[in-house]
Amino acid sequence: MEYKDLRTDVDGVLIDLESFTEEYDIRIDLTEPVNMEELSGRFSRLFKLNIDGLNAYLLETPYLLRYVTHPHIVGEGLIGLFQDNASILQVVVSRFMLERFGKLVFAGDSELGKLFRLEDMGIVPLNTIKGENDIVLVIPVAGNHHGESLELLYEQAREQGGRVTVILFIGLLDEQLLYELSDVANSLGVDSIFLSMVGLGGKNSLGEGILYGPDIGMLEKRVLLNIGSVIDQSTLCKVLRDYPPGMDFTLHLVERIKEGMVEYLRSLLMKLLFLLEQPIFEPWQHELLLREAKSTRRQLVKYENG
Repeated sequence: MEYKDLRTDVDGVLIDLESFTEEYDIRIDLTEPVNMEELSGRFSRLFKLNIDGLNAYLLETPYLLRYVTHPHIVGEGLIGLFQDNASILQVVVSRFMLERFGKLVFAGDSELGKLFRLEDMGIVPLNTIKGENDIVLVIPVAGNHHGESLELLYEQAREQGGRVTVILFIGLLDEQLLYELSDVANSLGVDSIFLSMVGLGGKNSLGEGILYGPDIGMLEKRVLLNIGSVIDQSTLCKVLRDYPPGMDFTLHLVERIKEGMVEYLRSLLMKLLFLLEQPIFEPWQHELLLREAKSTRRQLVKYENG
């Protein structure tokens, strides 16, 4: 494996990327930058994943980086990040020129569709389509999607007269989910495109998507199992400066935006405190966990006090 640079700096600490990625099973050799002039000056980048049989991309933006590295962000703050990200997402989606294959409609989690602002991109809800139409099915994914859901959405489109030509998945994908959805789309005879935010996470034993770190569920059983993601090397270098290792980046709308915020923050704080007790981290990683625990505690007090 060739590296652009063997080291990166995190708060004055030089990290050897080769040994670090091997320790956490992080793959940084599968990405290829996509040249997009429209993203210049936005500090955002699109990467093509070189995985046989898959048409998959990774999108890195400042807003998505902040989301995945600061799990304490909830409520209006989280909504604001995705609103700010929407114009960049629109530019990237337009690059695929999907209108050639039919009308763009979205299906699945309507709240997630609103968060990604799909209607602002001219992507209409599936339930508004009637009659014979070639359609491109846009499905927002938060990590809790699965193949059975995809089959149901496909059948719903057919019942409304739609001929699904392409499926575009947008969201926070883990590698396991990517392959599952690809297999189902292939079984339906439909081409698929995947646009994952920041990276393809690894899935821990609790079903959570993480960028890198110990499997918390296994660690509670006193078993150390490190999990990594598929990510671009330059993105990883940015992630390492802020991401508390082992934290779930899956987007749980009810927990992080609606009535479940207090319980979500309590659970997050407990996980962080548990990890802080484990003698498995480097000092710089411990500092990131501590920083996030303090931010989470402040958020919790804020929302508990109303």
